[in-house]
Amino acid sequence: MSFSVGEVSALLRLAASGGIEGKALTKLLTLDLLKDLGGGRYLATIDGKESKVQSELPLKEQSRFWAQLTARQGELPKIHTISSKPLLLQSLAALPPMEPEQFLALVKSGHPGSVKKHFMEQLAMAATKEEFSAFSQLLLSIHHNVLTLPLFYERYLGFLQMKKRYNKKEQKHHVDFYAALHHLGPVEGTLALNEGRVDAVLQVQFESTKTFLEKQLNNLPPYLHLSMQTVDKTAPLWEMSETLLDVSI
Repeated sequence: MSFSVGEVSALLRLAASGGIEGKALTKLLTLDLLKDLGGGRYLATIDGKESKVQSELPLKEQSRFWAQLTARQGELPKIHTISSKPLLLQSLAALPPMEPEQFLALVKSGHPGSVKKHFMEQLAMAATKEEFSAFSQLLLSIHHNVLTLPLFYERYLGFLQMKKRYNKKEQKHHVDFYAALHHLGPVEGTLALNEGRVDAVLQVQFESTKTFLEKQLNNLPPYLHLSMQTVDKTAPLWEMSETLLDVSI
């Protein structure tokens, strides 16, 4: 992963920059669905405040989402764009804060087991069962050949995942990545080394996220060529199951 870590970290700095400004521009809200009231109406908390909302899509109780709402006078706020938050975020919330640069420094050290060793050391020192479970999930992710790095920035929790693969047809190494970011929602993509330059393809679910990131392109290194598109669905490279979450709690 010699070329990938620096480039992913550059993308990460791009994505995590301007958190407060980014949230204001993307208008993404955290929606916790509490109860189905019937008729497309739901009781939810929106950024921590309880409210009733309406949705044309059927939604599952006790689920968490990134959402954008529209509101008309005399009507309930209506969900018009929504994306499920990974279950892994709920588990990682138990971790002590650690800046992204600290994890990236471990990855850049070049030792393939440095991050795994760090997680194992933290697992042994876990102060609570929730913290123990969270580090267990990070180690399980590595077992599935996916590196998951928790991210804490501007008081918000997210995570970055990376997985290296080899394309036999192109005879090139690729790095797939996925990031769950509070103010941008899910961002996934692929990095590929191509004759001295790095080609990056980003996929996002919210058009406002794409607009915000396009305004930050000047912050990228010149050898990193980026293309971006919106998609209907994204998914983590590795995700814990609801069964694992139930056991950990």
